[in-house]
Amino acid sequence: MDTQKMLDSARAGEWDGLVQLESARQAKIDQILQINQSRIKDQELVARQSELIRNILSTDEEIKRLTCSWMDKIQQELSVIGVDKRLQQAYVHI
Repeated sequence: MDTQKMLDSARAGEWDGLVQLESARQAKIDQILQINQSRIKDQELVARQSELIRNILSTDEEIKRLTCSWMDKIQQELSVIGVDKRLQQAYVHI
């Protein structure tokens, strides 16, 4: 399933792959939603669709957590680079 592949990519820190998988998954979700609008009468189908949506939302939460953690690291690294650059500029002028 695309959602699981997305989670695996996030866990591995493969952010470009995650973005590509998310785009492909969204296209499939859109297609499924269009098809299922006309077939919503089947209770088993409705239950399966609900289960899939819950699974996607749960996995997306973990992907979000991993992505936020990665973004925090990047932000810290950028802050350090900014401090280093300011220090370097200060010593150049001495």
